[in-house]
Amino acid sequence: MPDKALKTVVLVDDDPLDRQVMARTLKELDVDLELIEVGDPLSAIQTIEGQSPDLTLLDIRMPIMDGFEILQTWKSRQTNGAAPVLILSSSAFEGDQVRARELGADGYYTKPASLSGYRSLAEDLKHTYLREIQL
Repeated sequence: MPDKALKTVVLVDDDPLDRQVMARTLKELDVDLELIEVGDPLSAIQTIEGQSPDLTLLDIRMPIMDGFEILQTWKSRQTNGAAPVLILSSSAFEGDQVRARELGADGYYTKPASLSGYRSLAEDLKHTYLREIQL
């Protein structure tokens, strides 16, 4: 059975500007994807479960429920063949990276400081995680 052409990416970030910039750079990629943006950490788990995404990008510094809690809950509910969950955070603190790995994150990226940095990050995601959907 061939893979579906359209892949779903969920982007969870409470900061609208960070979400907008990451979404824009992902949409600029030469790939066929459905991008779902979630700004409310409380609805993130529901969205992830409801969409069964092929990739989730998750911020960790959010109010009410942080990304670590979302990651832990999501990973504990997943069954076989879980799609990658990547942390995308402004924190470069090594302790956050270790904790994310311990909770089951498949990768950890520090948010870039420039648009060109976001473009490089999106290209890396394309080649590492979204290569199946290159046109």
